[in-house]
Amino acid sequence: RSYFMLPYPGQEATAKAAESQIDSEATEVEAEEDVAEAAELREEAAQKEETAQASLRQADELDTAATAAYEQGQSELRKGAAASFQATVLVLWDVTLTLWAVVSVLSITFQGTCDKIDSPRRKIEKWWHRYIFGAAVGSIAGLVGAYFTRKLVLVSLL
Repeated sequence: RSYFMLPYPGQEATAKAAESQIDSEATEVEAEEDVAEAAELREEAAQKEETAQASLRQADELDTAATAAYEQGQSELRKGAAASFQATVLVLWDVTLTLWAVVSVLSITFQGTCDKIDSPRRKIEKWWHRYIFGAAVGSIAGLVGAYFTRKLVLVSLL
C-alpha cells in the first residue's frame, strides 16, 4: 500500500525542513565537539610546552653545574701538579742537604783520625769532638736549609 500512496502537498517540504534542521543541529553539535576537542588539544600542548621549558631549564642548570665542576677539577689538577713538583723539589733538596751533612761529618771525622797525634787517648778525644761538632753543624745546616726551602715553597703555593 505504501507504494501507491502519494505524498500530500507540503509533506516533502516539511520533511526537507526537518532533515535540514537535524543536519544543522548535528553540524552544531559536531562544531561544539570540535571546539571542545581543540581546547583540550591546546591545553595538552600548553602542558607539553611547559614540561619542555622545565626540562630545558633543568638541562641548563645541569650543564652549568657540570661546567663549574669541570673547571674546578682542572684547577685542582693544576694545583696538585704544582704541589707534586714542589714536593719533589723539597725532597731532592732535603736529600742534598742530608748528604752534605753526612759528607761534612765524615770529612771532619776522618780528618781527625788522619792527624798525627802521639797519644791514643788524645786521638780518641779529638775524634769524638770532631764527630760531635760535624754532626751538629751538618744537622743544623740541613734543618735550617730545609726549613727555609719549605717556607719559600709554601709562600709560592699561596
